[in-house]
Amino acid sequence: MARNIEVEMFEPNFKNKTNAYLYANKIILFFLVFIFIYVVVVNVFQLNINCQYRLTVNRECFSCGLTRGLYKCMLFDFFSANLLNKNSFFFFLFGITQFGFRIFISFFLSNKKYSEKYKCILFFDLMLFSFPLILKIYSYG
Repeated sequence: MARNIEVEMFEPNFKNKTNAYLYANKIILFFLVFIFIYVVVVNVFQLNINCQYRLTVNRECFSCGLTRGLYKCMLFDFFSANLLNKNSFFFFLFGITQFGFRIFISFFLSNKKYSEKYKCILFFDLMLFSFPLILKIYSYG
């Protein structure tokens, strides 16, 4: 009996697809918050993390200067962010949009009236999440 209680406490409840989607939504929110904390900690404590690609090939990679650029975006210094990495503003805007959308989804799907419409929300979510990234990858390469 005690074993069943322990298992139920740590395993997510996926009785329906809406609960599974909300759980995945929470995981994405966790990663977005982690990225925000990472950017702030690296810049506040002046941690110099060298790009291994730049050290090896002697060319800047796609993400060189992105952490510093995101930090400048958080300070609303978009000009400096663009000088550090031209993709900083895009990823900043993408992250803010995703963070707001994840919170919106959590409140929206917690309402039983709308929880049956999760397929429509899932489709919209996939489009909002993947379309900007596909465009960015296409424009890069």
